[in-house]
Amino acid sequence: MCRLPLFPVVFLLFAGLWAEFAHALEQQVIAVLALRPKPQVQAAYAPLADYLSERIAGHRFAILPLDRDELRQAAQAKRFAFALVNPDLYVELELRHGASRLATQLTGKPGAARSQFAGLVFTHARRTDLRAFSDLKGKRIAAVAPDAFGGFLIQSVALLEAGVDPHADIKTTFLGLPQDRIVQAVLSGAADAGFVRSGLLEEMAAEGKIRLSDFKPLGARSGALPYWHSTPLYPEWAFAAMGGVSPELAKRVAIALLSLPADHPSLAAGRYAGWDVPANYEPVHEVLKRMRAPPYDAPVEFELKEVLRQYALHVIAVLSLLLGVIGAFAWRNARLHRALEQEQAELRLSSAVFTNALEGIFVTAPDGTIITVNPAFTHITGYAREEVIGKNPRLLKSGRHDAAFYAALWRELLANGHWRGEIWNRRKDGSIYPQILNIACVKDTAGRITQYIGSFTDISDLKAAEENLKRQAHYDMLTGLPNRRLLMDRMELAMKQTLRRERLLAVCFLDLDGFKAVNDSLGHDTGDRLLIEVARRLQANLRASDTVARLGGDEFVLLLPDLATVDELTHTLTRVLDALSRPYAIIGDKLRIGGSIGVTLYPLDDVSADGLLRHADYAMYRAKQLGRGRYTLFDPKESVMMSV
Repeated sequence: MCRLPLFPVVFLLFAGLWAEFAHALEQQVIAVLALRPKPQVQAAYAPLADYLSERIAGHRFAILPLDRDELRQAAQAKRFAFALVNPDLYVELELRHGASRLATQLTGKPGAARSQFAGLVFTHARRTDLRAFSDLKGKRIAAVAPDAFGGFLIQSVALLEAGVDPHADIKTTFLGLPQDRIVQAVLSGAADAGFVRSGLLEEMAAEGKIRLSDFKPLGARSGALPYWHSTPLYPEWAFAAMGGVSPELAKRVAIALLSLPADHPSLAAGRYAGWDVPANYEPVHEVLKRMRAPPYDAPVEFELKEVLRQYALHVIAVLSLLLGVIGAFAWRNARLHRALEQEQAELRLSSAVFTNALEGIFVTAPDGTIITVNPAFTHITGYAREEVIGKNPRLLKSGRHDAAFYAALWRELLANGHWRGEIWNRRKDGSIYPQILNIACVKDTAGRITQYIGSFTDISDLKAAEENLKRQAHYDMLTGLPNRRLLMDRMELAMKQTLRRERLLAVCFLDLDGFKAVNDSLGHDTGDRLLIEVARRLQANLRASDTVARLGGDEFVLLLPDLATVDELTHTLTRVLDALSRPYAIIGDKLRIGGSIGVTLYPLDDVSADGLLRHADYAMYRAKQLGRGRYTLFDPKESVMMSV
């Protein structure tokens, strides 16, 4: 009888089970527009795919780098569920494939990140003949490509508004990517001016590639960005869900992106700063329409009247009138037919967007009566469509906002034609939740309001994630006490108040005596329970205005402001040491520990907040050396410790 070796059998069984498990995960492909070599793009965004796979159970995300034409073909073939693309390509996916934005990419450094960018028109600093856009007529311009949104299109719109036709009045040479080529062309004199994305010159100067003083901006705008720019601001790259993605999965991906930690390795790999709530891409639509760029690049058809005009001299006088009438009728009929087809296509697209949008949408009459709502509205609010038709949106009011809030909302809406802000509303089940609400007025040709359109997004999960992140940033997760960061903020404030009130501020550094032995002998779980009880006793024996913070391990800091005399400090520390020395009932064992405290008094010890902590820490070590279970006061004048 033939027997198989045990190890290969087990290995094959394990491999089969693992293959079945991997197959059970639903793969979600993220198409990324590749402006750099595809291996670089793959490496840059693979950590983001791994992060989403970890956060969203049951799904495995993969990156698919594609150039612009490949991405269009893949969208047509429905080869991906999500896309990370630049603004103009997002607009194309939105109109042609029902894509919806989930988040907008943040660029820049942490603390100064932005979800918008602009275009720059620049020239060499020595060009005294170029001061404004109007001076560019007849000049040589270097740009990226005819369809480059940040490297040609938005600058062209800015020139059009200044009376310069980018197609007829200037001579453009397209150099492609990277945009460094355009900078070198201007620097060498091969081009009189250049079109690039804002921030490029400053980035190249920081890398030592150029000197910023060799250039100057044209049409410079101020205030909006910390670097040169010549155009209005436009939204950054969009992370979008394609039309077939379920609203629930899209929502989970959006929350995961907006909750991405600021120190996550995917940000460094992709060289961006994070994600923001989805921006308004309507300005991108307007640029593409004006420049007749995709998806608004349909060719203009020849009109029948032009054909008739060319051959009018070759027909006899009698037939010319007849043909003219027939031709005019045919032209008008064709024009109406095209207009009808376009209107029907736009209606189908609007209907698809309205039905599949992740945002809740409602439309009201001028008197505020609800005319219609989309499925997302009923999903978010809990109200069925028939329950709200004919009603006023005030049935959603939570009661959290006063009359002044709504009065200000209506003033801005009627004055500007739109309002956007954060508001709290109530679901049908009575629960109150936050949302981002947009309201816009729809007017007829006479300027009369015919409808109001509102769209909103439930940001409950985002709010909860923000609160959790804030708490993690300022509080110790074990004891719930303030951490070092929050302690330093409170110490700076207490120092200012101490000088203003002419009182004393005590900074006390406390280290537990005997804690390490408990932790080593009874385990870390027992040690953690002991630290929680220590934190409770410290808080119970201090005033409400005092602060107890945990720096880590068994080190605590007590911040005692507004002391009139040293006697107040003495009574407080004696009470604290007595409380710490009482037995602890942990897992049935009577444990005993103590504490040693080092103290320094501000402004007698007139140093910075960090200096006060160091002096208190030094005094604590002196208390340890003198026998523990006591406190020692730091004396800045005599440079000695006074022990009690």
